[in-house]
Amino acid sequence: TFQYARELSSSVQSVTRVDDGAHADGAAGDGVYAGTIPAQSSQTFVHYWVRAEDVDGRITRYPYEDEPSSTQAYYHYNGEINTGITLFDLFLSTAALNKLTRDPYGGAYVDASVAIDGIAYPHIGVRLRGRGSRVNPKHQWKFRFNRQQLYDGNRVLDTMLNRPYIQRA
Repeated sequence: TFQYARELSSSVQSVTRVDDGAHADGAAGDGVYAGTIPAQSSQTFVHYWVRAEDVDGRITRYPYEDEPSSTQAYYHYNGEINTGITLFDLFLSTAALNKLTRDPYGGAYVDASVAIDGIAYPHIGVRLRGRGSRVNPKHQWKFRFNRQQLYDGNRVLDTMLNRPYIQRA
């Protein structure tokens, strides 16, 4: 099965994968399985993972439990915002935001997901960045990406800049 959850929802949905040759899975019975996650509205971040069970009842999951990101993800975006600059969509739980705002000068990262120009980066580290912006409601952020999925070849992205045009952000 594909299992998925939208944005920060704890509600997990399942999609059965089939090997019948009728669902973009190649020929029937070839060992290639496919399934379709239903269409999502624009600006929706979808976490997904695969759960497989064999005839003997052995279960595996991908991504594996020991990977930095417990899910894969995609971001559905129709392109309705056209600013000509990089667009960030940050998905941060209320509990994680509260943790950051309780200790705004701390250096600890919390779990979040971000979409940058429509590319999904699930389960990255994020923390507040900058002196004044740490207590200002309009925060600057520091993102720490997983080694398996870097942003523009970088492990870290800092959105606090004196001159934003210097860094592609």
